[in-house]
Amino acid sequence: MRVLRASLRNIRIAAETVKLGGLVVYPTDTVYGLGCDPFNIEAVKRVFRVKGEERKKPLPILASDVQQVKKIAQLTEEAEKVAERFWPGPLTIVVPKKPTLPRIVTCNTDSVGVRVPKHNSALQLIRLSGGLLVGTSANKTGKEPPKSAQKAVQQLGEEVDIILDGGLVPLGVSSSVIDFTSTKPKLLRKGPIKLSDLQVERLGYRVKYVPHRVIADYNATYNVMYRGQHVITGAARKLKIPLNEIWISEMWRPYEKYILHHEIHEIRYRAEGLRPESAHKKTSEDEFAKWKNDALWQKMVKEIRRMDRITAETKFKALRCQETHRKC
Repeated sequence: MRVLRASLRNIRIAAETVKLGGLVVYPTDTVYGLGCDPFNIEAVKRVFRVKGEERKKPLPILASDVQQVKKIAQLTEEAEKVAERFWPGPLTIVVPKKPTLPRIVTCNTDSVGVRVPKHNSALQLIRLSGGLLVGTSANKTGKEPPKSAQKAVQQLGEEVDIILDGGLVPLGVSSSVIDFTSTKPKLLRKGPIKLSDLQVERLGYRVKYVPHRVIADYNATYNVMYRGQHVITGAARKLKIPLNEIWISEMWRPYEKYILHHEIHEIRYRAEGLRPESAHKKTSEDEFAKWKNDALWQKMVKEIRRMDRITAETKFKALRCQETHRKC
């Protein structure tokens, strides 16, 4: 086993090792990966042995681009749109496999997890290795995925041929895994990209978090603004919010899943022809029924009511000042 700095020269050496049936540990945008040629059955068997006897899961495949993915997997129209939006990035998409990929890689299942990483060293290695590379995490089954080459050495040591040291990985958490083999996408593993991100994307919107001061004067209570086909307010025009973009105040980031759930459903209700007030009421009723026992949801509602009260008091004070012609 050799530990090499992830320079272009050493990446070329690692790629040659892959082509000869060797095993390479390499940095990615999420965690360090353990790779080999997915078409080399003996190398794939060795990966399973290195991971441990307990490993019963299919091996994910990393690709240099979408065209390489299409050589081993069948991308549905929806999966391809999601890939276009989130790749390169920390999202693994599970889709039906093609016969070209050996069944040992997927543990005899008919689907495969594929991803294009957002990491220069990883992409260089994948391209030089032929465009496709096994991309399981470089850890023993049941152990924590390594965020550095040193951690990978501790777990795998002499069981691999080369470890490329690219320093600490940017994210430090495994990719999100979403299954597109059925009609409704299913989240198989939580990660940097959430299912709500996909739901917003499927409606044709994008989410952007902005500093609180940017939209506080326009929407002091909820601090969420967007401009879409069914909603174009004067404030959205003044702020120059791009069409089909949702702006959320940074202060609401801890409550992201509730905020996005609310906006998604309100957009849908408005698209069905409901008036804004009715859409908001219907959405709120659904949410209170769903999360009434959720502590974080209750905390968010309490915060919204507090801000409502501050907004009402500010407006009342301004009105009294106007009536009495006083400076406030």
